[in-house]
Amino acid sequence: MSMNVINFQDANCAHCYKCLRNCDVKAIRIKNGQAQIVRDLCIYCGHCMEICPQKAKTFDSDLDYVKHMLKHGEKLVVSLDSSYSGLIQSNCPGKVVDALYQLGFSDVRETAEGAAYVTREYVRILNEGKMENIITTQCPSIVYLVEKHYPMLIPCLAPVVSPMIAHGRLIKKEMGQHTKVVYIGPCVAKKMEAEADRATMGAVDAVIEFNELEKWLEEEGIDLNKCEERAFSNPDPKINRLYTISTGLLRAVDACGAKSKYTYMTVSTIQGCRELLHSMKRGYLHGVFVELKLCSGGCVNGPGMNKRRGFRFKALMNIENSTSMEPCPLPDDMDEKELTRSYTPKQVVEKMPSEEEIRAILKTIGKSNSDTEFNFGA
Repeated sequence: MSMNVINFQDANCAHCYKCLRNCDVKAIRIKNGQAQIVRDLCIYCGHCMEICPQKAKTFDSDLDYVKHMLKHGEKLVVSLDSSYSGLIQSNCPGKVVDALYQLGFSDVRETAEGAAYVTREYVRILNEGKMENIITTQCPSIVYLVEKHYPMLIPCLAPVVSPMIAHGRLIKKEMGQHTKVVYIGPCVAKKMEAEADRATMGAVDAVIEFNELEKWLEEEGIDLNKCEERAFSNPDPKINRLYTISTGLLRAVDACGAKSKYTYMTVSTIQGCRELLHSMKRGYLHGVFVELKLCSGGCVNGPGMNKRRGFRFKALMNIENSTSMEPCPLPDDMDEKELTRSYTPKQVVEKMPSEEEIRAILKTIGKSNSDTEFNFGA
């Protein structure tokens, strides 16, 4: 996985070290006075993009690629994350559908359609009861956190693809492998999952953030609140729309008939997730089914969302109010093999530097004596 997802603009980096201090997995280093990502450690959570005061970190966009495909008449189908409902002032989700058709997409479908198949797999695994602990895997940053920093817990990862991957595979199965699938949502790590992870690549061809979509609509002069109401082309995914908020997956499997021995838990924020994983690593947890989401409150608070004050709570309420809490009946057109994935340990073991090496490193950033050696939290 050598591609870029987050880019650093050297000219904008103001040497504030804020990203260095705030990266929970220590995946940022300073080289030649500039911040750089240590890709072997990065889990693509996008937090460094959010906290950078100079906007020196940017999402490696697929937008130009998508525009190019549209211009050349490619058949592009949108897989739209459920948190789209927070994009507009009114609770009229069909306006987003109309706007996407105006941009030139051939079809607009909800990622939650794929989530319905994922729910079915989780219900099967829960009812089988063979795994000691189960960590849900709809959040790619959680997958990379486990693979890179807690590889001993890989057997606890549910061998199930995310709703985005399930949806991409479903669309290509129904419409042909030549169909291009564009996921639009709030997540940075989805680009890595779609385009560079060998276990999942090939199902989705491009990833666009909601922030990019808003700018694109503005460029084209498309006002969401003036758009018409148009329906999605997929059946109503019902309770599976809740995947984008905390407890959403747990509520979906419960509504869809899971009868299991496991204790359900939900944890969000990277600090909370790491604490839980550490507890599981130490052997303190047994018989738990854990919904982990790296973003506080779920995907509605992802780095690709507009962070206007109160936005995620508005999105959460829109999703809750527009979602049927009933299970979604599924045609039997995707089998277990199409919804299964594997995981690979990717842990990097760092060599502890000697005292002499530490002194040399400190000297490069002007820390030449004890009077200047402040602990700034990195």
